[in-house]
Order: sequence, then C-alpha cells, then structure tokens
Amino acid sequence: MAQPANLEPIVAAIGLWAAESRLRVPESALRQARLSFLDTLACAQAGAGEADSQRIFQAMLAAGHRGDAQTLLKGSGLSGSAAALVHGACAHMIDYDDYEEAGSTHPSAPIIGALLPFADLRPAPLAQFLEAYLVGYETIVRIGEALGYEHYLAGWHATSTLGPIGAAAAVARYLGADAGAIVTAMTLATSASAGLKAQFGSAAKPLHAGLAARAGLEAALFANAGVTGNADVWRGAFGFTGVYGGRRLERADPLGRSPQLGSGSEQYPMLRKSWPCCAYAQRSIEAALTLRREEFDDIAGVSIRMPAPYAAVAGKPNASTPAEARFSTQYCVAAALNSGRLTPGDFEETAIGRAGIQDLVSRTTLEPYVPEFALADMDPRAPDTVTLTMKDGRRIAATVADVYGGSARPLSEADIIAKHRNCGGQESALNVLLGEETTASFRPITDMIGG
Repeated sequence: MAQPANLEPIVAAIGLWAAESRLRVPESALRQARLSFLDTLACAQAGAGEADSQRIFQAMLAAGHRGDAQTLLKGSGLSGSAAALVHGACAHMIDYDDYEEAGSTHPSAPIIGALLPFADLRPAPLAQFLEAYLVGYETIVRIGEALGYEHYLAGWHATSTLGPIGAAAAVARYLGADAGAIVTAMTLATSASAGLKAQFGSAAKPLHAGLAARAGLEAALFANAGVTGNADVWRGAFGFTGVYGGRRLERADPLGRSPQLGSGSEQYPMLRKSWPCCAYAQRSIEAALTLRREEFDDIAGVSIRMPAPYAAVAGKPNASTPAEARFSTQYCVAAALNSGRLTPGDFEETAIGRAGIQDLVSRTTLEPYVPEFALADMDPRAPDTVTLTMKDGRRIAATVADVYGGSARPLSEADIIAKHRNCGGQESALNVLLGEETTASFRPITDMIGG
C-alpha cells in the first residue's frame, strides 16, 4: 500500500521508518524496551488481582469474546481484541505503570496490551515484539510533543487520545505492514481517540488504557484487511491537531532514539514509578519519606505545596476508595509517613480507612501554586514541598524537583526487577525478557500464569 502524497511530514516519516525490514534503533533503546515489558507485565500482574479487572474480564466473556488469547486472569481465553482490552486495563489498574512527558501518557499499557494477544495468536521472536513496541512508543512521543502539554491541560486523558495511535503503529509493525498500511492504521486509530481526565479516580481511567489497546489492535487489523481512511485527518480545523490542540505535526529526525535514558531533542526517556499512584503525587511522597525520621505520632499537621495543574489531578480530598486514594496526594503522603513506604496494600479499602492515617489526612493542607512560566509536565522548575509541623512546634520541610524514577533519576534495573517480583511476576518471565535469547517465540502470558 503506497503512502498518500498529502501526509503530514512526521506521520509519513514514522510510516517509512517503521516499515524498514530492520528497525534502526540503538541497543540502549532495545534494552529499555525489554525493561518496559518487564515493568508493564509486573503492573498487569498486580492489577489483575483487582476486583475491577475481574469485572472487565467477565464483561468480555458476557459479550461473547471467548477465544484463543490467554490472559493474566485465569479462566477462558479471549478474542485478541478482548485480551488487548483486558491487559491494557490490568496494566494501568493500580496506576503503577510507566509514563512519558512529551505526550503526558502512560504509553506501555496500551502498546503492550495490544501486542500481548499475538503471543498466542501469532507467536514471534522476542525481537519482533521489542521493535514493535519501540515503533509504538516513538509514535506516541512524537505526536504528543506536537500536541504539547496544553492537550492534557485542556482535559483530555492523553493515554486515551494518543494510545490508540501508538498501539496501531506497533501492531502494524508487528504484522509486517508496509509504510502505507502503517500510516493507514494510525489514521484509523484517530477515530478512537477519546477519554477525559474527569474519569480519574475511578475504574474508567484504567479502562481507558484497555480501550486504547483494543482500538490500536483493531485499527492495525482493519488496515491490514484493506480498510482505508482520510490521509489528511491530521490537519485542518476538523483534523486531529485542530480538534485536540497543538501545533502542526512537523517532521522530526532522526527517528528511533526513544526511549533512552538522559535528555535531549532526540531522546524521550521512559519514566517508571516507585509507588502505585498518580505520577503527580510521587514527588510529595518522596519528600515525605525523607522526613520520616520523625515519629508519626508526633506530627501535628502536614502542608503540601505543589503546582496547581498537578494538584487539580492528584489532590482528591476525602478519598474513600482505592481509585480515589491513588489520586489523593494527601492520603499518599499520610500513608507514607505512617509506615515509611507505600505499597499496593496501602490502597486496599481496609488500609485507606485506618484511623491514624485518616486523622492525619484531616490535618493535611494542600497548597496549590501557579508558576510564573508556562508549565511542562513534571516540570522540575516547579517542585513539590512537604512541610511537617510537629507537636512541639518545630517545622521541617523537604523539597523534591526531580522524582526518583523520572528522567533525571531513573529507576535502576535492580529496582525494576525487584518491582517485578514484588508484584507477583514469575522468574520465567524475567528470564525470557532479560535473557540473551531473542529469536525464540515470546510467550510471557503462559509463563506468568504457569500455563
């Protein structure tokens, strides 16, 4: 399928690059892709144990989506589309999965969610999955960079708007599509771009990642079957950037340098979480943990100062459900101060209601501030500060600008491996993803569930 002549430059460039027989990417990017699979599968394993994941799985069964693709939820296999939805949702269910700053998305949940069904439906070497993942990631960050942070600030859940496009490009690459079909898959995926930040703090948010995974998989299969769309969907008042905001999608060279550690115009490093909650709460959690030398019972009150756009997302008061607590920096800080750590167990309903923690939450003040410059996502120029007022009148504070797990202070491989194990991931999956073999068929789901 030939590329249309009137494509936006960056879309045309992605299609040509992604269709190369051997993807031009550095070894460091491939290593990061391996770690992204490991981290995302760990998050999906942990998320699969949540009640809402089971509800989504049962809904797919009720809709008749039984099939040959296995899932992390034991029971009947699902169709490829349904398995993509379930795995995308599981990976994002406890908000422990990775994120990136160019597009303000959780990229791996929809991309890997869309790719995983093919481990059963169309097995291939690990290298084929890794290259497909990098195509999806590059697509998300390049188009996300063009939209800018304004897209997210306007109320769009960028994982829902950019996720289908990245997942479509990834699956198209996996299927061996040519440049024209890859572009068509991306074009068709824009018809599924949707999702509002108003759903944060509910089960709809992780469902967004699942819907994006399913939409991307289906868009690639539609393109593979010959379905077409308007190639100029990216431009004009009614086009993608016109509706969703942002600048013209300029060509960006060279492609294929994401996700690498470090920073620069060619690098878009993957950011991975230390704690299972909203990224905007992570800096305050780290600040609180540095103050943990004080006794919990001696704390009279807490003040959290953070940028207003971040507080608007992660400042839910009176959190009473696990989903709400993950978007309540007040709760996250109180729980971290209580035990000196923050684990998935701290977001169970029985844990959220602990009297001592809720008492401290009631004495916690969230103080949003507006920076005197145009804010970027996770902007280190606008840090978080946590101040403890002690019962003896002392005040101690800690400020965090670059969170551990962010672009300036990435998680180590040892941290990612420990996270995998703590989330219930199996050693066999770890060995496959970090081993030297890349030519054998990749079957992580059967590995992880012991099939």
